[in-house]
Amino acid sequence: MIGILIVCHGDLAEGFKHAVSLIVGERENFSSIGLFESDPIDDLPRKILAEVEKLDKGDGVLIFVDLLGASPFNATVKAVSQLEGRKIDMITGVNLPMMLEAVMQRESNIALNQLSAHVVEAGKKQIRTLTEMMGE
Repeated sequence: MIGILIVCHGDLAEGFKHAVSLIVGERENFSSIGLFESDPIDDLPRKILAEVEKLDKGDGVLIFVDLLGASPFNATVKAVSQLEGRKIDMITGVNLPMMLEAVMQRESNIALNQLSAHVVEAGKKQIRTLTEMMGE
């Protein structure tokens, strides 16, 4: 099973994890890391590496981060660069529909790259305006 890790600012990562658990129940191989003001930024790549080690059961790990180019993103890129030979992918701009899709679809023996592409499309489809939905 593909592992899933969420890395975001503050409580956002844990909030996503909690929301997913509330909707579809507790999931295994699913973890979160928050970056807080008091955290040394240099510790974040180490934390990410440790979580990836726990989550990778052979099918890879999909990492979600909140903002492209921000500290969680940069720390993830730094950590992943140290993981040669592992199947790792990262998606930025995480939203709840993406998280739900990832935890549900990963159980269908889908490959990591296929899961990543599917999750991104699912997330995009859920971003709509009220005006658009009402047909104006």
